[in-house]
Amino acid sequence: MYSLVLETSSLRGLFAIIKDDKVLFKHELSFGVRESNELVPAIEMGFNEINLSINDIETIILGRGPGSFTGLRIGASVAKAFSYAKSIPIMTVDSLKCLAPAQEGPFAILLDAKAKGIFIQKGLKEHNQVYFEDQYKVISIKEIEEEIKDKTTLITAHKATFSTKLPKKVYERLLEESPNPDLMLKMALKKPKTTLHNAQDVLDLEYFNSP
Repeated sequence: MYSLVLETSSLRGLFAIIKDDKVLFKHELSFGVRESNELVPAIEMGFNEINLSINDIETIILGRGPGSFTGLRIGASVAKAFSYAKSIPIMTVDSLKCLAPAQEGPFAILLDAKAKGIFIQKGLKEHNQVYFEDQYKVISIKEIEEEIKDKTTLITAHKATFSTKLPKKVYERLLEESPNPDLMLKMALKKPKTTLHNAQDVLDLEYFNSP
């Protein structure tokens, strides 16, 4: 099965093309994406490089946030356009769970939640397997050191957003990682088929300013 993976919720996005469980093509969007007409040509380039087309895609896996309104809107509009044109189902996955550290041990993923504080998603990497706590939470700056005290690794998609927000000793520990299409695929495969969306559905996106 061929899948198109889209993650545009932050400034460190990606798209990938996967066959079964093998990544055939991956392209990082290092500074985010501002317009859908930037993303579509890049996807077409990927298809051309591996001699495929949108006609080969059977599922679209989309990062649902939390994230920026602009980034999520663009990813969703591209996913829906492809879905509408070719009747391809869309599966949404949590964007915070698209990241994982290279190192083994307990970790925390941090994302700037703007005025709300910091999104934190905790997890464990053990024997090259990644396990996440069920749900992320939003914490204040004052809570960060207590929340991460037992975490050996701190990661984020875009470290620069925390340069003036985090305490210095926390910021210096923070590592930058790209979204991982393999994790996105594994999350999608665990979800029941009843959670598939079509082009007419309202997608369950989560923006920074969500309640």
